[in-house]
Amino acid sequence: MRRTEDWTCPRCYKAELEFGDHPFEVSDKVIGEYPGLKCPNCQLVCFDKAASRLIMETLMESEIHPLNSHELCLLLLYATDKPIKGATVFMKEIFLLFKEKLREFDIPAISPHFISYHYGPYSFDIDEAWRILDELGLIQIQGKKSSRKESFYLTEEGRAKAKRIFDSLPADLQSDLYDWRRGLDELGRDGILKTVYQDYDSYTDKSKIKDEVLPKWTHKRA
Repeated sequence: MRRTEDWTCPRCYKAELEFGDHPFEVSDKVIGEYPGLKCPNCQLVCFDKAASRLIMETLMESEIHPLNSHELCLLLLYATDKPIKGATVFMKEIFLLFKEKLREFDIPAISPHFISYHYGPYSFDIDEAWRILDELGLIQIQGKKSSRKESFYLTEEGRAKAKRIFDSLPADLQSDLYDWRRGLDELGRDGILKTVYQDYDSYTDKSKIKDEVLPKWTHKRA
C-alpha cells in the first residue's frame, strides 16, 4: 500500500490517515505489525488485501478465533433478556466485558481500540458496530439518540445469531455472564461510570464529566 496524498479519516473526519506499520491486537496483545493507514484520532486502521490475508493466516495458524466488535455487542445484549439503556452504559459495559470478563475466562477478542473521550473509554469501532447491526436488522435502537432513554434490543434474527456466539463459549462463562451483566445493570449509569473511572483513570483525562463522576480529590489518587 502506497500513500500518495493526505487522506482525511473517512470515519471521524478529524485527522489525516498515517501510513506505516500498525499493530493488530487481540485482547490488547499485539500479534503482529502490518502496513496500512491509521487515524491517530479514532484509531481506524485500514489494512490492504495482502496485510489482511497475512492477519487471517496468522490467526488460523495460531488457532485463535477472536470475537469482533459486532460479536461483543450481540453477546452482551444476549447475556440477559433485558435491553441496555443508554449508549454510555452500553459502551462502558462493552469496555468491561473486553477488559475484564473475557480475560478472566481467556476468551480472545479483537481490540475495539478504546480511547479516552468525552465520557471516558470510547470506541469508534463499537459505535460503528451499533450502526451496522441496526442496518442489518440484528439489533433495534429505540428512544432519543444519546439520551438515557435510548435503548438497545436484539431482534429475533439478532438473538439467533447471538445465541450461536453464546453457545460457543465455555459453560462456566455462560453461567457467569448473566449475573455479571445483571450486576452492572443494577449499578445504573452513575454506578458503572464511577467503577470505570476509578479503575481506569488513564481513560478519563479527556472526560467532560469527570468532576460529576468522581470528587476532585480522587483525580490524582495513588
